[in-house]
Amino acid sequence: MKNLIYITFAILLFLTGCSQKEQVVGNEKIVEEKVKPVSDDDFIYELALHDAVRAKDFNIVKELINSGSKIDTKDKYGYTPLHLAARLNQYEIAELLIQKGANVNNVDVFKDTPLLDSTRNSTNEMSRLLLCNGALTEVFDKHEMKPIHNASKNNDLFIVEMIQAKDRTKMCEKLDITLDEYLQDSNQICGQIVKGYATEVDLTIADESSDSLKPFGKYKADVSPEKYCATLDKKPDLTKSYIVTAVGTNTIDKDVEIANLNDLIKKEEPVIEKTPYIAGLYEDLMAEFGSDFDPWNAELDKDGLVFRFKKPEVLFTHGSSDLRDGFKKILDNFIPRYMKIIDKYKDQIKDVIIEGHTSSVYASAKNDVERYTKNKILSEKRAKHVYEYTLAQKDPLIVENETWLKEHFSYQGLAYDNLIYDANGVEDEALSRRVEFRINKIN
Repeated sequence: MKNLIYITFAILLFLTGCSQKEQVVGNEKIVEEKVKPVSDDDFIYELALHDAVRAKDFNIVKELINSGSKIDTKDKYGYTPLHLAARLNQYEIAELLIQKGANVNNVDVFKDTPLLDSTRNSTNEMSRLLLCNGALTEVFDKHEMKPIHNASKNNDLFIVEMIQAKDRTKMCEKLDITLDEYLQDSNQICGQIVKGYATEVDLTIADESSDSLKPFGKYKADVSPEKYCATLDKKPDLTKSYIVTAVGTNTIDKDVEIANLNDLIKKEEPVIEKTPYIAGLYEDLMAEFGSDFDPWNAELDKDGLVFRFKKPEVLFTHGSSDLRDGFKKILDNFIPRYMKIIDKYKDQIKDVIIEGHTSSVYASAKNDVERYTKNKILSEKRAKHVYEYTLAQKDPLIVENETWLKEHFSYQGLAYDNLIYDANGVEDEALSRRVEFRINKIN
């Protein structure tokens, strides 16, 4: 630290110069030098932290902060130390600055925030750090680009999804998966997503008795927020010993789990027939809407009390989240009558979730991750628009129960997590694109 202060002092001396006064004593000239003292507000002293960040020297940055350097000072370009850390992709330095209280939303003279810099440069781990510490997303650079525009342009779909998410808690966690079970009847290997958020989980299997241990198959798992399952294309010979490797990713994190296949074998539990969640509610809904199912192309699922609208060409414009006029007319009829039934049982209802579902198809997607992410975004928007349309109804019962509705109604997009299959086990793309009102009972 002393060396750093001496160097800073020397630079100051060079830039500011010395004032000299000459006196003649006898035949000799005596030069008196007057040096301006260094203060805490000196220009160069304040930029020492910037220089340490540019030098990518974590230890000096830490020492300067602990010595009292002002953490949000701007240089002539408006850059704070955090701006520079984001631009140079210095994650540990940025993390330290944020821990010490750096403002993540400072704007430089070019109208950039640290998040605008990191999304433009496609440094996704830095973008996640900033988003998880309060970085604003509705900001524009001088080209009228927002962080989501930068991330979309760079095809950083995980960051796009983070920006749009209502709750980023899991996305801010470091990914941690497990490798739990092999289900023989369905020929699936499954595990849990304990922490974090996985966009993709790939499985490989290697014959342990083989000299090469060369794995066969790369099985892409179906991934939900809390679980993944991969279906094998052939039954393994369980008299042999196999090593299973699961790799979970989200373009930032990577977690690997390894297990012996025989250790994962568990018997599947028999399916227990479900009963309606709330006695009498199913019957009342059937009595109220039984004659409307055919003209609306809707149905009521007794298991879970799910009211399902299942004709995509009636619901939304193709590839869009905009409600069609025909669906609005159906909702205008459905919502007040539905609320009349709900009102009768609302002391037993935990919540009503409006769910958006898609098929597994997305024509413009370049890979599986992009396909899932785009469908996830689309399903979320569709569910949100139905939710907003529901709360905007002017029916007296809706207005009267506005507070209860806001507390107990919500929405979520599930992409193609819950596909609908035909009798042959093939995905029914049309029926999979749907909107559902799901009722959950108070435990």
